[in-house]
Amino acid sequence: MRDIIPGTDRWDEIQAHAERLRAEGQLDYVNLKKAGRCGGDVAQRIINALKADMATGVQPSAGHTNAGATVGMLPPQYQARWDACAAQQHRIAVESLETMTADQVSRLTSEVSRHHGEVRELRTNLEAALDDVEQYSTQASDAQDKLVASEADVVTLRTSLASALARCVQVAASLTTAEASLRETQATAHADRTCATAACARVEADATHWRSRAETAEGALADCRTELAAANTRAARLEGERDAGLRIQEDLRTLLQSRSDMRAARALPGATKGVTSAK
Repeated sequence: MRDIIPGTDRWDEIQAHAERLRAEGQLDYVNLKKAGRCGGDVAQRIINALKADMATGVQPSAGHTNAGATVGMLPPQYQARWDACAAQQHRIAVESLETMTADQVSRLTSEVSRHHGEVRELRTNLEAALDDVEQYSTQASDAQDKLVASEADVVTLRTSLASALARCVQVAASLTTAEASLRETQATAHADRTCATAACARVEADATHWRSRAETAEGALADCRTELAAANTRAARLEGERDAGLRIQEDLRTLLQSRSDMRAARALPGATKGVTSAK
């Protein structure tokens, strides 16, 4: 695309718009940019050229140029003001970006710290719950041992009951020889049977009790495992948010550095000839 400089058709076209706006009393930077569909530097240069022509009494024409101006640059008295304004805008943009970055990093850091505190609290509760589960597991193991022992006692009692029944049969066989002894033996067998029945009832009640406590411990263990999985998921999500915040900060720093490099490159004296004024 050709440079828009005095003497070119594009310059004359934009200058015609500027003269029309000046005649209407509406000549300013914004209106000339819209009417001429040009860049801000071109609009400013044409306005400055018209003002200079009015000050010297020279009528603007297509071939009139400022002999002291550098191609692609404003006149010296305006270039310094342009550079100062550009530097001020650059400082404002840099300060805004730094403030936004600091606020975002501070917010994300606070959020991550809060969530880390929640994770630590959950881990503490989880450790306490695991201790309780371990205690319940030990108690359940003891109950299981007692249940096994009780079942062995039941087997022993059943064996004893079978022996008592055998003795009853023997007593019944010898009924004809010792009725008195038979009555005494029957009374003893009845007492043994009553004791055996009571013992069986106690053993079954103990077994039911320890089975219930074992089921309660297993439920508590399942709840603790669920809470541990939820805590690990939340910790992973928070770490992902922290990494995303750090990446955003790095991108902002890269953008700021690139803008600073571009500004430094534009400020070099030899780089002005290669810059296109407007597209």
